[in-house]
Amino acid sequence: MFQLSDCSAPSLPGLHGLHGLDSLARVESLNLLGLTGLTTLAGAPLLTELAHLDIVDSPALPQAAFDAFLAQLTAPPLACLGPEGDCICVTRPF
Repeated sequence: MFQLSDCSAPSLPGLHGLHGLDSLARVESLNLLGLTGLTTLAGAPLLTELAHLDIVDSPALPQAAFDAFLAQLTAPPLACLGPEGDCICVTRPF
């Protein structure tokens, strides 16, 4: 699992994409949670294998960017883009 941020509150407002993940090619689960500045999923061009994708509470990410990211994958993952409630946020503070 590769996770950025958590469900407790929006964070990392300066993160706008996946830049810097150039060598990431495969991950079981990608969870992007509360990333209010996320506007693109560009930055992981080699990523083609992904089983599960949740992008929760990242309202600046357009549907077109989500769709383009899914198109680069070899098979569609279980995926959700939306607010908590529509998508399941997988981490909670204890």
